[in-house]
Amino acid sequence: MRNPNYHITIRVAVATLVLLQLQLLTAGQPLRMLKDLMSLKDIDTESDSAKTVLSMWNSTFPEVIIPPLLLGRLSPLHEKDVERFSSMIARGSLSQKSVEFCETSNLSCNSSIGRFSPSGTVFVAAVLSTSSTDVNPCTPKSNITSQSELFERDNVFFPEETLGNGRQVMLPDLHDPVPMKAFLPRSLAVKFPFSCEGLEDLDNMLNISKHSNMSYNMAMVIKACETPSGEGQIKRCITSVEDMLEMVASTIGSHVEVLSEPSIQGSQELVTVIEVKVTSSTSPLSCHSFVFPFGVYYCHYLKGSEVFNLTLKSEQGTVFERSAVCHAWSPSLKQEFTALHLSSQNKACHWLYGSNLLWVPKS
Repeated sequence: MRNPNYHITIRVAVATLVLLQLQLLTAGQPLRMLKDLMSLKDIDTESDSAKTVLSMWNSTFPEVIIPPLLLGRLSPLHEKDVERFSSMIARGSLSQKSVEFCETSNLSCNSSIGRFSPSGTVFVAAVLSTSSTDVNPCTPKSNITSQSELFERDNVFFPEETLGNGRQVMLPDLHDPVPMKAFLPRSLAVKFPFSCEGLEDLDNMLNISKHSNMSYNMAMVIKACETPSGEGQIKRCITSVEDMLEMVASTIGSHVEVLSEPSIQGSQELVTVIEVKVTSSTSPLSCHSFVFPFGVYYCHYLKGSEVFNLTLKSEQGTVFERSAVCHAWSPSLKQEFTALHLSSQNKACHWLYGSNLLWVPKS
């Protein structure tokens, strides 16, 4: 049965998105990001695809307001659009209408985008070489920059001991490198091949050159998604909001809260830890956005993880808060622990920022 406050909830969520835009602007977020948010001008909660997701959200998480980061990524497609594009896929003619498809669906199909490297747990904002002669990451002989080197260079991970009161820590670059784009409705997303084997077909469907940066990014993402889960880890790459909701409910239940940190306050600054509070000692489900033409999130659950809320102070004296997640050692985090010279008795932490989401079980 639908919550009687259903439409009020959606209006509040839309208002929250507007406030988020203002916060990003006043916090010094580059105009590019604000324009990216505004480019999703058709935050059409009346589209058939959006209604489907919002109805599912309301029945699965009736006490949780959908965060602006997801609201802004709901598909603007109506049922007639889905049927038309599905027919094109079935006939093998979508590539002829790829520009229209990407624009109508609010996707990001720009082939000239920079190159990025996703890690197993966070999206590392490291632009790689743009040489078109690089081996495709989906091939066994691919030569990809060491993830451990990227972790050390970008201050993405840090030891748990850094969270002590009075300790200083360098925040990473908190600007979100992932272009804004919408998810596809699940009924359409499942029609696109999402594997190294199907990458060439996917490139052709979206009219993306196999030598382009976007194709390289897609291969990097798919390669990361095809990596087997480690011990104590549940992971899945999701290509629709519906998939995300189902994974959250099946992994940690429906009594949750969802956290996000779009602000870039403190980006690449040395800050002092003023106070540390445990948000949750129960392992959360983390979802990290990847560079892909349509919405793709890497969602994973690691046993022995904790969520903290930190009060930080910048060198200029500004006090602000930010969330961090700390993971116990597992084989899937071997590179992170090696880069930080940590033993299996320690925990490795990373910040919540950008378009990433953290689903936390409520006690």
